[in-house]
Amino acid sequence: MKSMSLTTWERIQLLKCIPPNAPTIEVVRKHLRVAGILGLTEEEKEFIGWQERSIPTPQGTQTQSIWQNTEREWEIDFEDADFEHLRQLVSQRQSWPTVPETLVLDGKLREVK
Repeated sequence: MKSMSLTTWERIQLLKCIPPNAPTIEVVRKHLRVAGILGLTEEEKEFIGWQERSIPTPQGTQTQSIWQNTEREWEIDFEDADFEHLRQLVSQRQSWPTVPETLVLDGKLREVK
């Protein structure tokens, strides 16, 4: 069992590591397990004041998520295999926000043994 303390922003960034497609059903299962661990419950969304807004762009409408309680950290537990799958997904992500929080998240991931 692996545990991490993650902010809402960090959870969202880790969810963005999960690709929309997978090569096999087994990989779909792994992706869905990790998404289930990282995803926010309705109660958590209510607690942080989660809102989604539709934003028109030249490429079509995109959804932007915002929340008000930015200081909240969540204790997240992973089975070892799910955490290793998450690490693999993180290493494959092609685009990360160029902000200090990205390095904080990377440090947290590296600290988990």
